[in-house]
Amino acid sequence: MSEADWPQEFTEMLREAMPQLPLETVLAPDTSLRQAGLSSLGVVTIITAVEDEFDVDLTSELADPDLFGTAGSLWSRVRALRAERTEVSLRAGQDERQSHG
Repeated sequence: MSEADWPQEFTEMLREAMPQLPLETVLAPDTSLRQAGLSSLGVVTIITAVEDEFDVDLTSELADPDLFGTAGSLWSRVRALRAERTEVSLRAGQDERQSHG
């Protein structure tokens, strides 16, 4: 997986949270965010940006020490939360149609 395997917005969020990361450094799935310079403030920056951009809630995920381990682990969780949200929305729509039908 390379940067292209997730939205460009995600890459931009990570880079914004790690301003000391050289632009020529590729953010790959196995890139350690801590080794790349992610600080506590950077974590907060990423949480806020990801929740706003991708309409997910990371609150319940924060206890997972691996969440911010690598770029790939974070994106995998965001992607899973988005899929769960979509599934819940689809189910809610089906339930509503059935109750009116």
